[in-house]
Amino acid sequence: MTRLVEIGCFDNPVDAHMLLDLLGDSGIDARIFDEHTGSALPHVGAIGVRVVVRAEDAARAQAAIAEEKAQPRGPHAEAPDEEAWRQGGEAERQGDEDPEDEAKTQPAPRLTTPESAQESAWVGWAWRTRALAFLGVATFFFAAGVLFRLAWPPAGIGASARASRLLRQARWIAWITIAAYAALAIWIWVHWVL
Repeated sequence: MTRLVEIGCFDNPVDAHMLLDLLGDSGIDARIFDEHTGSALPHVGAIGVRVVVRAEDAARAQAAIAEEKAQPRGPHAEAPDEEAWRQGGEAERQGDEDPEDEAKTQPAPRLTTPESAQESAWVGWAWRTRALAFLGVATFFFAAGVLFRLAWPPAGIGASARASRLLRQARWIAWITIAAYAALAIWIWVHWVL
């Protein structure tokens, strides 16, 4: 049985697929594990979306990642030769070259990776914060749904003291949740909008 080694763990499947493509371009067979479960609750950060390779390919994978990170990025990256670029454009306009042949000779675009570990950490923090915001909105709607459900209980449920107590608790929890959201909305309005 082949032993697998984790090469990267991400909060979202997009970054995992970028690494998978990079490794594939380097001729390294890689797989993604926990793509759906790892990204279901990314703000928890408990599982993550993992990229794995065979143990014998781990060193080559690390080298490919290091090479990709060493590529210059941003405004100080090496620009293509401007004169050659202009001549290529003029030849295309004159019809000397077939545009399809030129597209075949163009190098594949490089993957964009975060420029630093700090940026990667910021992106991860922002990703989890956005997920928490969506979870908060969902919580509000769940509380409203509970109140809606409580408006039409099954006939005769009041005969059970235990069921009545549970329904009262559900009603209080839902109202407290909605009140907390209302208080938060007022606080945001007063401190950020006004």
